[in-house]
Amino acid sequence: MKRVLLCLLLLTLMVSFSVAAMESQLNHRDIELFSGYERQHPLSQDIDYDGPVIGVFIPLGKRWFINAKASFQSESLRQNNFDLNRQQVTLGYTFLQATNTFWQVELGGIREQFEQQIEDFSAEDSDSGYLGKLGWNVNVNGKHQFAIIAQGHLLYETNRYLLHNQYRYLLGQDWSVGARFSLGYDETFKHDVNEYRLHIAYHF
Repeated sequence: MKRVLLCLLLLTLMVSFSVAAMESQLNHRDIELFSGYERQHPLSQDIDYDGPVIGVFIPLGKRWFINAKASFQSESLRQNNFDLNRQQVTLGYTFLQATNTFWQVELGGIREQFEQQIEDFSAEDSDSGYLGKLGWNVNVNGKHQFAIIAQGHLLYETNRYLLHNQYRYLLGQDWSVGARFSLGYDETFKHDVNEYRLHIAYHF
């Protein structure tokens, strides 16, 4: 219950997000707030992380923008509890715009906190690093949004590279649902970090 209350409090107070705020980017509207729910399933692990995600998209003119996101995910497995929190903030630029497509580049920072509790044993770890993205975005009929995003970030002294394949469907003006499948590679540990994510979101 404490974890749920903390997540709800953070959901109310914090302002962050970056999971494809493409509607606001296309229309260059004012600040867009986002809240939703995500499930993350690393394909190399028998574990699912679930939790709320919140964020903000801030346009800085017609091409520049700030994108921020915070996710609070957890999992319990045989009396073992895992918490995975991640925050990222990027400065982005939109270029090569056409009628229904555009490209974006983003640079910024990322921070992650991981905590595990196994019976009488508990451990915590956290780190901050750098983040870069390059994405191709497509908007179809104002409802269907597709994106292919190449991402690289440095955390825990290791480089990770991911290719996100992303889809969102807009339910009216306020709600959206979507899915993302990611192929990734960890340079230090030389293993994949493939995962998929499902989300439902409300846009304020």
